Amino acid sequence: MIEFRLRVRDRPGALVKVAEALAGEGINLLAIAGLVAGRSGANRIVTDDPARARSVLECLRIRFEEKEALVVRVADVPGELASILRELENHLINVESVYPTSAGGQLILTVDNTEKARPLLPLA
Repeated sequence: MIEFRLRVRDRPGALVKVAEALAGEGINLLAIAGLVAGRSGANRIVTDDPARARSVLECLRIRFEEKEALVVRVADVPGELASILRELENHLINVESVYPTSAGGQLILTVDNTEKARPLLPLA
């Protein structure tokens, strides 16, 4: 999976342009996270078609970065996330982002060492 990290202006309709452009190309958003930082929104998106999503973002002239993302299965029980995060911490792996997918029971994780994290996680 690829996580796209992008910023859009903090104003009404800025993010909808991205969502509509992706939808217009038949690209599904699997996960999205965002918050306002200063005058812009810091957003993370994961789609079902990274190559086409990249093209859409480029056409919109939105600057973005890409990061390999891991899709992790999680049980809906207290402490599940803490257990996963502790395992990564025990191996000195830093979590850069974490947020749910549109499918239940899954999280998107980006870390500073994907190859080291991969065998430690219950990947979907």
